Amino acid sequence: MPTIAGTYRMRVVSTSPEVLGDLTGSFSVVNNCLAAPYFPSSKICSGNQNTASVYVSSGNTYNSGNQFIIELSNSAGNFSSPITVYSVNSQSNNFYATVTIPSGMPTGTNYRLRVRSTNPVFMSNDGNSFAIDQICLTAGTIDFGPYIGGSSNITIPINTIGTVSGGNIFSASLYSLYGSYIGEIGTSSTNTITGLLPSVLNGGYYFAVITSSSPIARSTNSNLFIVNPTDMKVAPLVGSYCVGSSISGVVFTVSGTVSGGNVYSVDLSDANGYFYYTYNNV
Repeated sequence: MPTIAGTYRMRVVSTSPEVLGDLTGSFSVVNNCLAAPYFPSSKICSGNQNTASVYVSSGNTYNSGNQFIIELSNSAGNFSSPITVYSVNSQSNNFYATVTIPSGMPTGTNYRLRVRSTNPVFMSNDGNSFAIDQICLTAGTIDFGPYIGGSSNITIPINTIGTVSGGNIFSASLYSLYGSYIGEIGTSSTNTITGLLPSVLNGGYYFAVITSSSPIARSTNSNLFIVNPTDMKVAPLVGSYCVGSSISGVVFTVSGTVSGGNVYSVDLSDANGYFYYTYNNV
């Protein structure tokens, strides 16, 4: 868009052949626009009073007595009866506002914010959409493992914000690191699921997702944990080794069957014992 305020029109042109298209109607470009507010969460819970920091930005300074008002739409993104979630007397053109979304809002997926000023009067475009759910689910901390798919049980605590209905059933599903669905872990009517991990083809990092049946809700991804297709245990190493020296005699046992052509290798952690970066085939 232009950097100078004024009244503009547009047209479309082509180069081969050269054609000048019709002109659009006139539109205004003004200096003191209010930027659409960005809400930082994609989903919040109606059972909580939710607060969030929202940045208010404008290209103009405002007159004495000006008030900035941030408004919340209905669940369809309509501002026919907006709810004020923040107001302040200010002449500043850039600041952070702590908005408060009331508890008990109807569920919906297209809530939006907008900001307006009173002196002079301007209105921003609508902000990004976000959802309000009746309940929010998260998986509690799951032990890192390693687990064996098809033979290990796993326990998943469930945290809820909001109230589930009578007869609700929680379910837990297993997903690969890259989000591929693996299988079901178990169900429970309480806030803990203990179930048998489904079999996996490859060992690696996995996560769980919790769903509820009444009302229907889905959790965010749990923390990562390790699931292997078979059990492999390494005997402990003791003593100290010099930098650059060889480590030999790493003893391990495998329970289960490996495929023909399988090759074993040994990975070395970083200097703090973490495997974010590995030194392979030591």
